[in-house]
Amino acid sequence: MTTKTKKPKAIILMTPPGTAVFPYLNQTDRGKYAKDKVNGDWKTGLRLPLADPEVKTFIASLEAAYAANLARAEAEETPKEKAEREAQNKPLGATRPYKNEFADDGSPTGFVQVSFKRRGGGQDPKDPTRTWLNVIGLFDSKNKPIDRSKTRIGGGSRIIVAYEVNPFQTDIGAGISLQLHAVQVLERADAPTKDAAQYGFQQQEDGFVDDSGDSPMTAESVATSGDDGNDV
Repeated sequence: MTTKTKKPKAIILMTPPGTAVFPYLNQTDRGKYAKDKVNGDWKTGLRLPLADPEVKTFIASLEAAYAANLARAEAEETPKEKAEREAQNKPLGATRPYKNEFADDGSPTGFVQVSFKRRGGGQDPKDPTRTWLNVIGLFDSKNKPIDRSKTRIGGGSRIIVAYEVNPFQTDIGAGISLQLHAVQVLERADAPTKDAAQYGFQQQEDGFVDDSGDSPMTAESVATSGDDGNDV
């Protein structure tokens, strides 16, 4: 019988500064893809330039952690488990939580996107009355806590993520997940906006023209983003 090796002790790490992609930092995501359907998931993507030396070092550290857990899983796998897995054409490695970005024509954009997530809460399987909530830290550039009920952090914000590398071995394979602990906002962006043309509207020769200045329905009021409040 193969002896299970002990997972390395988790530590909190920091990413290089990057651009938030579909962030759920004001509220949890409770949509159909949320892992935690009750409490939702805190999450954000982080877009980083691959040419940046600091980003190269960061991605290399993630790849090293992934490779180490894959090697650990391979060492612990019994001959029977290996044979059964290979008979089902199942890879030993799970999908990585980071991937290079490509344009519509298939050419590389020069960026990588990294995914961070943390469940919004939990329940003790042995004691259903014992529950808890997880709240991620949210800070401005001066380390002052941000009131997430008043200040929206939208996609396009420039952020740094505090995270923890979690190695795992499950039915989907061995890999790592990146648990979200806190975010520092260096530059805040609200929800990305769409103009009329992006929705498919055509300019009309005749019809109503608003000359009043600010319209009650601005582009921002119909903006779309990862954290739009529709899932809560």
